[in-house]
Amino acid sequence: MLPEHLWARTTLPPIPGRLKGSGRQSANIELDFAGYQRRARRLPTGSIPVPILEIRPEWIKPWAEVVASQDGHAADVAVAIFSGAEPRPAASIPAPIPDDAAAATILSRFHASASPDAFQLAAYLSVAPLTIAIMRVVQEAMLPGRPPSVLAEVLFGGLILPLPAIPTTLAQDWPYEFIPGARTALLESLRTHEVDKILTEITRYGEHNPHQAIGKVSGLIPDPAGKAMITQGVPWAWVRDHVLRRLGLPIPAATPETVSSKTTTPAPAVDDPMTYRTALIGLETSKAEAHQVAPAPKLDSTRDLLIALARRYSFSDVGALAPGVLRDQTRAALVASVCEFGHRLLVLDAEDFATDPASRDLPDDLRRAAWACHMPQTTREQPRGVLDSMRPLFSLLLEVIRIRWEQRELSAMIAAVHMASEYLPLLAFETELGHGGDPARWPAGLRAKGSRFGVIGDRECPHTNSEKSAAERTLRVAGEPGEGWRAYLDRQHSQVAGALAYCVARCRNPCTAMDWVADRAGLAERCRVALEFAETPLVRLRHAAPVGSGHGQPSPEGILDAWARSRVHLSRNGVGHRATDDDGYPLPGLPSLISAVAATEIRPATLLSDVADEVVTLLS
Repeated sequence: MLPEHLWARTTLPPIPGRLKGSGRQSANIELDFAGYQRRARRLPTGSIPVPILEIRPEWIKPWAEVVASQDGHAADVAVAIFSGAEPRPAASIPAPIPDDAAAATILSRFHASASPDAFQLAAYLSVAPLTIAIMRVVQEAMLPGRPPSVLAEVLFGGLILPLPAIPTTLAQDWPYEFIPGARTALLESLRTHEVDKILTEITRYGEHNPHQAIGKVSGLIPDPAGKAMITQGVPWAWVRDHVLRRLGLPIPAATPETVSSKTTTPAPAVDDPMTYRTALIGLETSKAEAHQVAPAPKLDSTRDLLIALARRYSFSDVGALAPGVLRDQTRAALVASVCEFGHRLLVLDAEDFATDPASRDLPDDLRRAAWACHMPQTTREQPRGVLDSMRPLFSLLLEVIRIRWEQRELSAMIAAVHMASEYLPLLAFETELGHGGDPARWPAGLRAKGSRFGVIGDRECPHTNSEKSAAERTLRVAGEPGEGWRAYLDRQHSQVAGALAYCVARCRNPCTAMDWVADRAGLAERCRVALEFAETPLVRLRHAAPVGSGHGQPSPEGILDAWARSRVHLSRNGVGHRATDDDGYPLPGLPSLISAVAATEIRPATLLSDVADEVVTLLS
């Protein structure tokens, strides 16, 4: 049942070889096996070769030809060797439920090693109560045509454990449950239409299988007068409610045929000794049903719709619709102006933050916060924005990354991650420079005697030609007119950031360019991590999923997988190890990593949230 790449992890590792039949529809004991490994060239006396196969036509065909052939057909196979005197295995003992830390490790390991189909199926199963029958229904509905080995890989991955059941329970109806925290984590990767389809398919299965309680699944709910006890898992009554609550959808009110309203309370602890009673739990909640029995708060007007869009940071939509909705056109123009500014913040259009006329319509505190993330457009412009400090920009980047993740705008999210990787070395250098990499304020040490920084044609400097050109330009660009200054910032400033980090962290033939640095060892370690971050699988997704392309777009699973591998890559020293922190961010550990590189706390900003609040205030 398991896919081939998992066979070696079982207690029956396969032995490759050539299997030949006896020519008369041979039984296993009559087969002739010659292993390719020296220790298995011939079978021990009394041993039986049992083929190991995936349940797929291309695997079963060679085995069937060996068994059915009349002329001693041979085929290349993998077998497990059993002795005729093999003792019967002892009755299995239910696996203990792991604690939260162990469960998180299991989930992370599964995420890193599972096939894409297996991880996707695990996410789909997080919507449903778990029995083998229901798991097969979900796989067939959501991953049609995939082999049974995909489900076997999920069951073998440690995320799902069997629960106690009465001895007469059929194998297909035996209950299973996710390990702690896995169901909630997997739900984060699903979309509403996927959840709706899964619940619909499960209900349809129940309707066509009367023994499964038509359209329902039997489950347990707390009741002091109940006689049933459970020691593991979560009662099924919470599965549907948990999914709907997570998606922000209404939970249908109770009816005489369903469980009481107490099923909407949080699930009990695993070791809660409470007693339960049996009930029927409906799984499907169509939009019409939800609207009839427990309607969501209605949008009383188009103004409410605009407010809801503003809360979702859909600034361009609100700005475009406001003049047609608001009677006061002066107020409508003000809303459109603030929304235009919010949209530029969201798309990180940094050169316009301070010069945009819309900024005049913002409260002073928001305007100052936005200007701190501004890239000055002339050599003498004041304030200097990000060239004064990179820290506000990185706080904004973290807020943008979070918003893009929540809205599943993943190409834009990866673009923001890529921008962070380009300027992360300057964030590290800020502790020594006292500014965010302002070319008008470079330290004199970069030009000291013996420095090769910015010397074009110097063969002893390991910088690339483009880095040497950017370094040479940065030392003189402060005297250039505005056009040259803006061209440098657009094309070469991020290359200077990488060149500075290489000088202090990786150069094996150092010159005097970095002799002015006070904490050379500390800066080198932080810059080394900044350079490694730019080489991680997460940042490389920028090139695998170009913005505007219809192909190769990143998926939530792909991003989480790339970040998991990136965290392992970064965790080899004290600074990079901060990437393994669980700081509650969508990409866990990213704010902690950036803070470690900056040598100061960098948290996600609230600038976009504050602009959304301002829009809502104007609309109210």
